[in-house]
Amino acid sequence: AGMATLLDDLKSYLVEEGVVPPELCTLDSMPDKPDYVVTLYEYQGATPSPQIASVHYSVQIVVRATKSTEAKEKAWDIYKALETEDGYLDITPTRWSLIYLREPPFRMKVDKSGRLHYGFNLGITSHT
Repeated sequence: AGMATLLDDLKSYLVEEGVVPPELCTLDSMPDKPDYVVTLYEYQGATPSPQIASVHYSVQIVVRATKSTEAKEKAWDIYKALETEDGYLDITPTRWSLIYLREPPFRMKVDKSGRLHYGFNLGITSHT
């Protein structure tokens, strides 16, 4: 299967920390069911300084739930699990990362089924 991607590793970390059940966490697309789901998206990143063999990833984490309190609380749980004093976090034993939380979780939207979406964006510098 080759090297795990950043999103795979991020999911493993959140599952390992007990923040997200593995069956409720999806990568790159949000299924219509179940109502309660956590999705990790990767969007355009950047290449940082050539001196360090690393890549700067941009990630959005979105929690969808029928109850707004549930979506908001879970988004905050995930946010806190990624918060460290200096931003340095070993997501897996083989992946170091520097995490920049771009903003606290915010209410993104209500979908046509009335489900609340809460989420936040983060920058992660890590190896490829």
